[in-house]
Amino acid sequence: MRWFIVRATLLVAVAVLGGLLYRLSDPFRSPPDDFVAFWSSARLFVAGANPYDADELLRVERSANWTKDHAYRVWEPPWALVAMAPLAALSYQDARFIWFVLHLALLVAAADRLWLYYGGDRARRGVAWIAAVTFAPAVIGWRTGQLTVLVLAGVVAFLGLERRGRLGLATAAFVVLASIKPHVVYLFCFGLGLWTVAARRWRVGGVALVVAALLVGVPWAMRPSVLGDFLTTMVQSPPYQPASTIGTVLREISTATVGRDFYPLVFLPPAFGTAWLVRRWVRRREGWRWESETPLLVAVSLLTAPFAWIYDAVLLLVPVICALVPVLQRADRRRSRAVLWGYGAINVGVFAQNVADVHPFLYFWVPTALLIWYASATRGQRVS
Repeated sequence: MRWFIVRATLLVAVAVLGGLLYRLSDPFRSPPDDFVAFWSSARLFVAGANPYDADELLRVERSANWTKDHAYRVWEPPWALVAMAPLAALSYQDARFIWFVLHLALLVAAADRLWLYYGGDRARRGVAWIAAVTFAPAVIGWRTGQLTVLVLAGVVAFLGLERRGRLGLATAAFVVLASIKPHVVYLFCFGLGLWTVAARRWRVGGVALVVAALLVGVPWAMRPSVLGDFLTTMVQSPPYQPASTIGTVLREISTATVGRDFYPLVFLPPAFGTAWLVRRWVRRREGWRWESETPLLVAVSLLTAPFAWIYDAVLLLVPVICALVPVLQRADRRRSRAVLWGYGAINVGVFAQNVADVHPFLYFWVPTALLIWYASATRGQRVS
């Protein structure tokens, strides 16, 4: 009887949550969020129109109650629109509801796999689920309908499959999913290339090339001009709005000191990030282990990315889970509490800024703070 009551309660809770999410997905009850741009672009793409055309985008977005006088544009490559194509056939409300559910499932599943991958106790895997659904950048990404959780899924899939020796499948999964936003995991991509060439894993390289060809070929077959549309948009209308990055900090300093917004400064941090990776690779290539390298590769990629926003920091769930596993198993409870308090403080800071509706640029401190937290939490541990 007790288990029956528990299960019935859970079913009722799920039903209530589902109903609430479906109501929130209605753009006439709750204003459309970032998801409207992906849905509208995919809808245009499937219809054979230019998914990067601002006027066409605005027309479709109006049907989802987008009330601003300008279109919400996307800068994701055409293959990202292929991934969203199944949802494009649905109404905005139905598509948004499905993405709510799918995004949450991917987020929890990624945290669960990371917990087990880094040696967490199976009986305590619920800690990873709680960490995932309370991690501030993940919550913001889920609430706004962003796509970076797919990149996280690609990283997690690679780690699991690589450990099992299925390198071809691991590479294919990573390339397919991470290519949606490769700039936020660019060091992982470079590291994968170095690892492939150094050990002459030509089959892995071949798989990557075949998958890359398919990623380009499928959208080209659906609309031959779409690659040109994308490149034209990136050249003529790159994302000039201030991102949550070090590059934007440099742009702001340039504006304040010389009176000019020098946009190419956004590419300076990736240059330093690449130099850091090369140095690290030279020192550690003989003992390169993805389980120990991935948390830093992801964190430094996001820290030095040319373009990134707070919702992209969902990728930092990798170093977060990696650090939490040993922290929760330490005998030194005092240090463990200090680490957990530090992690909580960062989350509270992000949530506070989100509630205050600050400018997106003002989240630039988050990757740095979490990287410092990770280094402190894993100090003395093998994974660091």
